[in-house]
Amino acid sequence: MKHLEPQPQHATHQMAPKVPSQKRNTKTMLAAIFLGLTLGAGSLMTAFWGPSSADDLSERDKAALINEFSRAQAFQLAPVAAHEIDGALDMMRLSPDQRSALQTALNEQPAATSQKSSLGWIELWDFADQDGDVVRISSAGYQIDYPLLNAPARLAVPIDGTTTIKIVGVTDGGGGITLGLRSGAAAISLPVIQPGQSLTVPVTF
Repeated sequence: MKHLEPQPQHATHQMAPKVPSQKRNTKTMLAAIFLGLTLGAGSLMTAFWGPSSADDLSERDKAALINEFSRAQAFQLAPVAAHEIDGALDMMRLSPDQRSALQTALNEQPAATSQKSSLGWIELWDFADQDGDVVRISSAGYQIDYPLLNAPARLAVPIDGTTTIKIVGVTDGGGGITLGLRSGAAAISLPVIQPGQSLTVPVTF
């Protein structure tokens, strides 16, 4: 009897079509979303708080400021007129006792000075980056700590026989405290100062 040998059967396996990796696409999508959120958050923070900054004056610029200040004459103050005194005292953040004492001193001035007072106007600002610099203004027993902005802020200060204003560095936002000072038409950029350092500015009416 003829035996039939089993014929080898050739399997016909078909290769499944390659499907793009969903895992890889998911990772790419998540990375893109994360980057977008990060950039969006950064833009919002910049819009609300602005970029961080600090003063970056060169040594040459700092030396020029020192030289200018050393050659400056007495700083001409614009006097607080008699009709401005009440408003000026309100701005000075005085205690009731301090205000009463200063008001009494102003009232005791000679009649010839009725159009002037021993109060003078000054304007303060940060002439470089607005980075949180703070100075202390001292004059005739009065003192106040003042944060510096790029926009000038006006302040009244009392002037006594020493005819000087003392400025002390309180807080440095970075790179030194950069203070601009103006009264009337007179203006000057003071030398860069450090916390605890003081400058004496001679003034006149």
